[in-house]
Amino acid sequence: MEISELENPFPEAEELQKFIPFLPDAPNRFFKYVEKEQQFRHDAYNKRLSTVSSAQNAENFTKKAGMIFGFILFMFALLISGFLLYSDKNVTGSIFMGATLLLGVGMFVKKEKPDP
Repeated sequence: MEISELENPFPEAEELQKFIPFLPDAPNRFFKYVEKEQQFRHDAYNKRLSTVSSAQNAENFTKKAGMIFGFILFMFALLISGFLLYSDKNVTGSIFMGATLLLGVGMFVKKEKPDP
């Protein structure tokens, strides 16, 4: 008995003809199997792509919300600093303003760590 090795999913026509006496619908069954397998692969790929896309959208939303919240907090700290300076609390207002500006600039200057 000779065993042939296939490089593609389709057997040679001669190989497929050998099954017809035992299973008359063997070619149709084989092609239905191949079509179902191909559809499964497409569906699995599309599902994975959809999951990755959803995760990316959630990550983008989280980053955007964090930037908005950080900006609001930064502006609030500047407002408090201005109020302190306006209320003749020059040392406290200056220190608070300087710390706020340093932290704000530091947030924009620091590099983001790459994902592992």
